[in-house]
Amino acid sequence: MVVIASCSSKPSKDNGHLSVEEQRKSLSNAMLDFNAARSVAEFHIIDSLSIAWRWNSKKITGGIVYEKILEEEESNESSLVEYGDTVIWNIKASLINGIECYTIPSLKYVVGHSNQPQAFDELATKLRRGDSIRAIVPSLMAYGTIGVPSKVPPGALLVLQVRQN
Repeated sequence: MVVIASCSSKPSKDNGHLSVEEQRKSLSNAMLDFNAARSVAEFHIIDSLSIAWRWNSKKITGGIVYEKILEEEESNESSLVEYGDTVIWNIKASLINGIECYTIPSLKYVVGHSNQPQAFDELATKLRRGDSIRAIVPSLMAYGTIGVPSKVPPGALLVLQVRQN
């Protein structure tokens, strides 16, 4: 019997071993592929829900779908919100199955300069004072893969109802 062994510490792709750096890169690429596939699946769900719920909706950055449900008259002197503006929202967040996650009667934050989900900034720029909207938000534009403990599950699509005060 003859046994041949190598003492080389240099990993070789020929024997199926990857270096730690190659393993990290492979894992990173797999995670990117997973998130891309997840986003596509969420976009299909969001489109299907907006049709099933008969929303007269618009799609904006990040796959967010929204519908204005109360719009102040065009003669209203207030202008659309811009980045850097402070807004006060009455907001209700629910899962797509209707389970309520939270309600905040006076959420105050600065658009583009807060720790709120990116979807909040995107939606804020579509509103004037007094406007109300509802939106379906992909998980990565909401609370992502972490969620909010005891409120929003990880990876949750959210339905938001917002009134701009």
